[in-house]
Amino acid sequence: MATNRLFFSEKLFEYQSQGVLQAGEPVELYNKWHAYLVPHSKNGDREFFEQVQLAMAKRLDKKTVFLSDYRGSAYTESVTDGRRHYRFQGSTFSKRAENAWLQFIGLLCFSAGIMLTLVGKRLVKP
Repeated sequence: MATNRLFFSEKLFEYQSQGVLQAGEPVELYNKWHAYLVPHSKNGDREFFEQVQLAMAKRLDKKTVFLSDYRGSAYTESVTDGRRHYRFQGSTFSKRAENAWLQFIGLLCFSAGIMLTLVGKRLVKP
């Protein structure tokens, strides 16, 4: 029904974080870790690369949140052990109970109005 979202929006915005970032770490660390860490290896040391790859895999801690307000293409949130950088993934729709209750109350008021109109005519009738 088109009026479902009249008072409470049913659109949710999905944001995803790859993991917790420590102080001084760039927000792109989980997406481009090889560009930040691998240049420090000597002569393209494969063992060093695999160690860093394993360490980044252990740090990976994905978290997805759904918000009713749009916070842009990305936002950063402080957490107890660092900060999380969330990226916008897309929007979805979800039914909200508030809208269903408002529809029920509206239907109830409409029915009561019709009933009172019919009963009122009988009570006023001379």
